[in-house]
Amino acid sequence: IIGVAWTLPYEMLFYFLFGVLVIHRRLGIAIFAFWTVGAVFHESFAGFPLSFLFSGYHLRIVAGMLVCVAYQHFRIPVPRLMVVVGAAMFTIVGLSYVYHGLPNWVFIIGNTLGCAMVVGGCAEPDPSKLWRTPSWLAYLGNATYSIYLVHFLALSAIAKVCKAAHVDQYVPMIPLYCLHVIGAIAVTLVCHHLFERPLLNWAKRFFRDKPTAKVAVEVVPEAPAEVRKAA
Repeated sequence: IIGVAWTLPYEMLFYFLFGVLVIHRRLGIAIFAFWTVGAVFHESFAGFPLSFLFSGYHLRIVAGMLVCVAYQHFRIPVPRLMVVVGAAMFTIVGLSYVYHGLPNWVFIIGNTLGCAMVVGGCAEPDPSKLWRTPSWLAYLGNATYSIYLVHFLALSAIAKVCKAAHVDQYVPMIPLYCLHVIGAIAVTLVCHHLFERPLLNWAKRFFRDKPTAKVAVEVVPEAPAEVRKAA
């Protein structure tokens, strides 16, 4: 039903490995290092489960962790340039892969680096204060999980409606594609506003207002001076 459900096993594997890292730091670092090396050489693993455990998709997760570490310990001097270069790399590599048969490993590396540069550049505050995040873009960022879960269903429904109404006979392909994307994002934002955000707000209130166990302390009054002297 949900087209993006195929990504969930990769996320669950990451959560499991990250849990190991939290419980035992050295063991977790060793496992992540071994996992990363295996993902780099993912084309060497043909059958399940190795093809899943060391899939090239995991390199995106590792890249996201490295961006997080870099953001916490270093400062990016030219964040805007980093975003532009990363977006250009992502676009060029993607087009080359689709139309010119770029090798799969080049596509994975270029795609991963491009995305990492965009994320790192956007996360770093701009020292010149010329790059400020618009409120609508921040709202889209908050709605990314709804977009992730609902966009394929929304695109499919919009495509079926447009096909039944013969919209493709009157609207050119590229404008129609843009209308599909805009419509799908609009549907996901409605889902975010009606379902995800109220649920998150309820969860925050529930866990914030949940009463904690209080330890009862019995206060024993001090004995009178006459009793202390007699003792």
